[in-house]
Amino acid sequence: MIFEKSLLHRGALGAVATAMASLTAAPPAHAHYGIPHAFSIHVQPGSGQRVLLRSDIWGLMYSSDGGQTWQWSCAEAFGGNSSQAEHVPMVVTTSGRVLAALTYKGLRLSDDMCTWRSAAGLDGQYVMDISATSTSLLAVTSNNAGDAGFRGAVYASDDNGESWSVASAELPNDFLASSVAMAPSDSKRLYVAGTKVEADKKLERSDDGGATWVRTDVPIDPNKLDATLRIVLVHPTRPDVVLAWVDQPEGLGQNSPDDIVATSDGGAHWKTIYSSTGDLPGLALSPDGTTLVIAGPSDGIQSAALDDALAQGQGAFKQVFTGQVWGLHWAADGLYAGNNNFTAKDPVTHVTPPAYMYGVSHDNGHTFTQIMSMCQITYPSCATGTTMDQACSDLWDNKEQNLGFGLDFVHNADRCGGGADAGTGGTNSKSDKSSGCSYAAPGSGMGHAAVATLALLGLGVALRRRGGTAKR
Repeated sequence: MIFEKSLLHRGALGAVATAMASLTAAPPAHAHYGIPHAFSIHVQPGSGQRVLLRSDIWGLMYSSDGGQTWQWSCAEAFGGNSSQAEHVPMVVTTSGRVLAALTYKGLRLSDDMCTWRSAAGLDGQYVMDISATSTSLLAVTSNNAGDAGFRGAVYASDDNGESWSVASAELPNDFLASSVAMAPSDSKRLYVAGTKVEADKKLERSDDGGATWVRTDVPIDPNKLDATLRIVLVHPTRPDVVLAWVDQPEGLGQNSPDDIVATSDGGAHWKTIYSSTGDLPGLALSPDGTTLVIAGPSDGIQSAALDDALAQGQGAFKQVFTGQVWGLHWAADGLYAGNNNFTAKDPVTHVTPPAYMYGVSHDNGHTFTQIMSMCQITYPSCATGTTMDQACSDLWDNKEQNLGFGLDFVHNADRCGGGADAGTGGTNSKSDKSSGCSYAAPGSGMGHAAVATLALLGLGVALRRRGGTAKR
C-alpha cells in the first residue's frame, strides 16, 4: 500500500507502528490532478448493470444501466483524495453495492453512488484489501499494535457487506498484509499476501478456512522490494494456481516496471512469468480458464496460454495489441479494456484513432470497439446533502480554482466538441451537470454495432501525472 516502503525498513516494530499511525495526516491537494485512467474495471456479477472504472486519481467513472449512460464520482465521496494517486481496492456485489477498502478509514459502501457509509464490524480497523467470492465477501486487516507489531485477520460478510465478523485466526504480528483471496473452487483455501517486517514478500496460506496459517516465501526482484504484492486471481477450478502483481510505487510522472509472479503448487514455489517495461495494472483470465492476458501502457496487451506461462514464463507471451491499455476484465461476451481517453497518431499509418475510456474486444484483444468516451460522462443527480453532493460539486467544475473533472475533461471544447453546437457543454458552470459531448452515445441513436472498430494502436499519451509519492 502507500505506506509499505516507510513501514518495512525500520529498526523495530515500535518504529513501524509509529510510521503507520502517521498515515492519518491528509495528503496535500494539488491544483491539477492529471489525466484519469481506467486502472481497474469492476462489473456487477450476473446482471452487469453497474460498471465501475476506477482511476488512481479523480475517483470513479460509473454506469448503473449496463453502459448506456455514465456518471462521475470524486474520490472524496468514498473517503479518498482526488489529487492523490491511490490504489483503492473495490468490489461490486451481485446487488450492485460498491465497497471500497480505505486502509485506516476502514471499509465504505454505497448502494446508489450518492451516499456512502461505513460498514459495521470494521470500525477502527485498517482494511488493506477486499475481495468477493460466490458466497461471501472477504476483507483483510493489519492494525497498528505498537511494539507488538501488527494485528491482522481475515473478516467475512455473508450479508452483502452490511456487517463483518472475524473469520480467521490472527495473522502473525510480524506480517503486514496487502491482499486477500479465496480459491473459487475451495472455500477453505485462503491466501493473504504481504510483507514480513525487514524481510521479503510472503504468502500466508490456510487450508482450513483461516483456522491456521502456513507461510511461504515469494521471491521477487531485489530491486522491487518496495513494491506491494497484490493477489490478482486464483484459478476458478485449480486452487493451487495463484497469480500476483508486484506493483512498484510511482511518483509524479513515473511509470515504474512491474512483475507478475505465479505459483502452481499453492505457494510452495513461485515463478516470475512476466516483467514489464512500465506499470502493469491489467490482468485477466479467459472465461474457460485457459488463456492469460496482461496489459499496461508500455506493454500493450500480452497473451499466453496459462499453462505455457506457468511453465515457460515470459517466453510464452505474445503481444496481440500494441496500444496503451490499463485495466482488463474478461467476460463471456468479450475482453474489456480501460484506457485514458487520449490518443496518439499511429506512427505507421499516421492516423489518430478516436479517443475513448472503455472498450471491448471480440477477438481476444487484437482490436477494440468503443463503449464509452469521457465526453459521455455527466454529473450525477444526487440529492442535496448526500455524500456526493457535499464532496464533489466543486471538483466537477470549479472556475475559481481553474480545475475540475467536468471543466478539464467533459466540457473542454477541443476534446469533446463543446461550445455553441454542444448545447450546455461550453458553459462550464457549477450548475451545468450535463455532458459536452457532441455525438450520440451507445443506446441513443448510435448502437454498439454502429460504432466503428478501433485499432487502438498508440492509444493514450505517455503522460501520467501523479500526486505525491503515493503507492498505486
